[in-house]
Amino acid sequence: MNVNDVDFFATGGTQTRAIHNEGTGITISHVNITVDNSGGKTGIGIYNTGFADMFDIDAEVSHGENSFGVHNTSAESIMSNVRIVAKFATNNYGVYYGSCINSQMNHAVITCLSGSTGYGVYNSETSIEMCNVIAVSTDTTGYGVYNVDSLPIIRGSRLRGTTDGLFTMGGTATVSQSTIQNGANVDDGGTNKCVACDNGSGTPLNSICQ
Repeated sequence: MNVNDVDFFATGGTQTRAIHNEGTGITISHVNITVDNSGGKTGIGIYNTGFADMFDIDAEVSHGENSFGVHNTSAESIMSNVRIVAKFATNNYGVYYGSCINSQMNHAVITCLSGSTGYGVYNSETSIEMCNVIAVSTDTTGYGVYNVDSLPIIRGSRLRGTTDGLFTMGGTATVSQSTIQNGANVDDGGTNKCVACDNGSGTPLNSICQ
């Protein structure tokens, strides 16, 4: 199935989804998405549990308890040339991956702001390659990339959060030629590995991203 050259607007509800793909293959391209979940609980720009090829996408999701720009669960996906904003919710998630394999993200700008907690990219039990990604959270508690039992490979990217640019709980994050601002930390057996990375202020990071 193809979804091309469309503008989507969705508002309100317990769970509001602009695009819903469950278990099938889909190509989503040249799409503008706006979800305003004022008075609702969860707003989602794209919900995907299948194989999705997503490119040239502009998505903004706001308000409610939870805002997800893109929500992938038990899925495979390729994302390229995307701009995603999650804002004004209690919990903001730019892009969420749960139990995903063989996922790729290229040339993405992801921003979370004006919430209590924000995650530019949240990986849970996921293997993903990220290249040329800007992932920023300026929420009260914010993480550029947050990993739980995952194996992300990150290249040529910028990760920034009010709390940590990179946080890994279980699993291993491998990062090269990237900028990690406001720290990189681990918990629960997690490992961060860095090659040719810096902190955004001209200081190189060591092999564990410190």
